[in-house]
Amino acid sequence: MWKRIALDINRSYKLQLCQDQETHRRYCRIAEADNRAIHEACVIFETGAVPNELLARYQWETIQQNFHTTSGQRFEFGSHGEWFSERESAEMLQYDLGKLSEVKWETNFPPRFPIA
Repeated sequence: MWKRIALDINRSYKLQLCQDQETHRRYCRIAEADNRAIHEACVIFETGAVPNELLARYQWETIQQNFHTTSGQRFEFGSHGEWFSERESAEMLQYDLGKLSEVKWETNFPPRFPIA
């Protein structure tokens, strides 16, 4: 689920696309764009700076259409705040249509999906 975002208009922010190492739950968090802290194991991808206005207004569709990760990956968000690479999303569709037997995940473990 999306949580309220507290932004400082004098700072810039990036998205960190994460996967919990124990539960395999995927989530997105906001970090200061110029923070060069040690890269945590849960961070799979990061974006460059994203305009505060888009973050403050929860414009996730606009963000996913106009930004990519620092490694060039396109990504998408699910309805519960989980993220998927563009390739994973395409493969999930093919899997659901019975045209693919397995999805190749970007991580060592498949993501844990919310209970329907």
